Amino acid sequence: MWGWQAALKGCHLGFGQAEYQQLLDSIETQRQTRSVSYLPARHFETPHKWASPGQAAGHIVGNRLVTTPPPRAPRIQQEAIRAIRDYIRKTEIGRSLLAVADRGKIAAGFEVSERDGTQASYYYTRRDILFNGNSALLRTPDVETFISRAAYYGIHELGHVAQDQKCGRNFCNLDLTVPLSQRIMAVRHFEAAADAIAIQAAWEAKQAGDPALWEIANSPMGDPPLAQAFERSVRRRPDNAHNGKARRAAHDAWFKAGDGMHRYDQSTIDRHRLELDCLAVQQAEGYPDPTARLLASDAGKRKLRLNDFRDFGVMPDGGDHLRLQGHADVLDPRYTAPSSDAITRQVKYIEALVERVSDGMAIYPSDFDTLDKLKAGAVLPDQPVDADADEDMFEPLAAKDNMRQWRAGRQDTAMQDTARQDADGPSMAP
Repeated sequence: MWGWQAALKGCHLGFGQAEYQQLLDSIETQRQTRSVSYLPARHFETPHKWASPGQAAGHIVGNRLVTTPPPRAPRIQQEAIRAIRDYIRKTEIGRSLLAVADRGKIAAGFEVSERDGTQASYYYTRRDILFNGNSALLRTPDVETFISRAAYYGIHELGHVAQDQKCGRNFCNLDLTVPLSQRIMAVRHFEAAADAIAIQAAWEAKQAGDPALWEIANSPMGDPPLAQAFERSVRRRPDNAHNGKARRAAHDAWFKAGDGMHRYDQSTIDRHRLELDCLAVQQAEGYPDPTARLLASDAGKRKLRLNDFRDFGVMPDGGDHLRLQGHADVLDPRYTAPSSDAITRQVKYIEALVERVSDGMAIYPSDFDTLDKLKAGAVLPDQPVDADADEDMFEPLAAKDNMRQWRAGRQDTAMQDTARQDADGPSMAP
């Protein structure tokens, strides 16, 4: 486990190259035995109570959750986690983030995930931070670089922990009840804010005499455009390092940095589509699960407010960089601009499908076939996106005239599909 409270001052001094090799050996054993993680699969009965959520412990065996105690994480993994924590504590921001994690009973360890491009993840339903044994992080040759990289990624994930604590339902319950366009915006600001807090922690460490985190931030393993934006802001005015303006500069740079935003957008769409797929199966079977029927009726109806988006930048060090005066609002076009035409088309198509479900209308496998084509970049004759490539995919937040025309056409198609369904019997979503 993360063992936050059990961390020992100076523990990093006792975690050297030999211990790092033992850690790598233990993760290789974990990989060979197909143990995803040694952490218990905790379930929190009252997650809205951050400091006393209540929990039922168990662990995963195959696809089953069992309540017997899980295997204890190898001691060397516990020592590595303590060393990472010890490094994070070097900065004021790190200490404030750890305090939030301690109160929320956050655990941490190592997983063997197939997502080899992901260095670490925060699993909010279990309140776990897991470093990925299959990622480049665990291919780092020397222990010092490993610890500092893990600390950098750990601070990012702790930023998500702070968002979970502050935002509650608006962090952990982003599901089909929230319009996809707003869900994408939430994820964008979540990730930008978590990256920005890691950049500021790296800057603080550098100012205190340890440049390792800052070097990572400026390397391909980090976020160079964000680090450069932060530093430019501080050079213009040193106070910006502490008044939130440099952090805001890093946050804004996230929206211009490489293809990261597009990857997050597509990942959010894929998750929304998977949830809609599961709901379509329930719909085809007459909603055997009553909670699915409730979800269908509420689909797309829970709208986030402007202040909800602004809260995503609130951090335990007192930072609140998304409410700074004189800066663009969180739904300014510079933040809502689509990352690609294919993203725009998928968002509008899915939001129309969700509204059909909410209105009690059927959706079919052919709708998901269409989504596959849109993801691949197709432009369909009945596509609700015109030739204007600059159209904002978040226009549904304000007006839906084009959507109404398209939806009317889709309703006619749905009536024809219904006739085929009556003849052929119910069809399951793919």
